[in-house]
Amino acid sequence: MVNALEINPTNFPPARITTISTLLNVILPLAIGIGALLALAIGIGAGIKIITKGDNPQEVNKAYQTLLFVLLGLLLLGLSYFFVSLVGKILKVNLL
Repeated sequence: MVNALEINPTNFPPARITTISTLLNVILPLAIGIGALLALAIGIGAGIKIITKGDNPQEVNKAYQTLLFVLLGLLLLGLSYFFVSLVGKILKVNLL
């Protein structure tokens, strides 16, 4: 006697991912959210460094460069979100 487990979307959640667009619906918002949280943490660290290293101009300049890179990274995240949304609308697929 063989007992087999039937795999369907109700008892096995990964079975709900049947197409690439469904997979992207899961991965892209998660990746963008993690990137934004990482940028927030790095930005807070740079702000603390600006406050604590105020007497050392080289360290303050490094912290300002870090903040600039954080802002550029957030801009890149926003543009990637816009680009994925645009591609989804062109292909008439719900990607986000």
